[in-house]
Amino acid sequence: MSCILGFMHCEILESGPTSATSLMERDRELLALLGERERPLLHLYEWEGPSATYGHFITPEHFFNQEACLQRGLQLAKRPTGGGITFHTSDLAFSLLIPASHPLVSANTLDNYSLVNSLILDAIRSMRSLPSPLTLMEKAIIPRSASAERFCLATPTIYDILLEGKKVGGAAQRRTKNGILHQGTILLSLPCAELVKATLHGGEAIFAAIEEASAPLMPHIVDPMGLREAREEMRSHLLNRLT
Repeated sequence: MSCILGFMHCEILESGPTSATSLMERDRELLALLGERERPLLHLYEWEGPSATYGHFITPEHFFNQEACLQRGLQLAKRPTGGGITFHTSDLAFSLLIPASHPLVSANTLDNYSLVNSLILDAIRSMRSLPSPLTLMEKAIIPRSASAERFCLATPTIYDILLEGKKVGGAAQRRTKNGILHQGTILLSLPCAELVKATLHGGEAIFAAIEEASAPLMPHIVDPMGLREAREEMRSHLLNRLT
């Protein structure tokens, strides 16, 4: 299957229900082989259970209560990109891999962030009418607390997608000689409060920071059926917009 992503003629990969570790490993493998591709690849994730991913330079034991994660079935996986910790209980997550030979790849990392997030912003706009316009964050800010700095949804950064100044999703990139791996998440509703508070050291404060800094697109979704339908709607609009 293929689609037009802006000026990119790209392939689509859908993994189906997969463990967090396997999804991250798949992206590592795809990045390693990216130099052999001529077209970009859009990889749509589907988590087999509650999951959280963390950037390549994060030590999970510093942030997670490992016993609580096991008790609640929270899968943890290291991303091949950087960035902070992200809970994947109520989002639509994806990666976009762009070969180094592609004409839209820039030597400037921030230009690549802007390119991909601008395309995702257009897809969200086509999905539904929002009370306020979506924008891209134009400059970096200082995190409100050191604890929030390591959590993606608690810390808006440059070129993140914003709604009324709050973060709609997050992203992290890695660039190699083969090309770019961009891993992104679109926040449909807030992650499960009980799960965040129970599995993180200082979880109460972290969840409060996420609530303050983020703007879920469908904040009133609470049941699994509604979340499944919202994911399918977002996925459909993403593909329709980029096809």
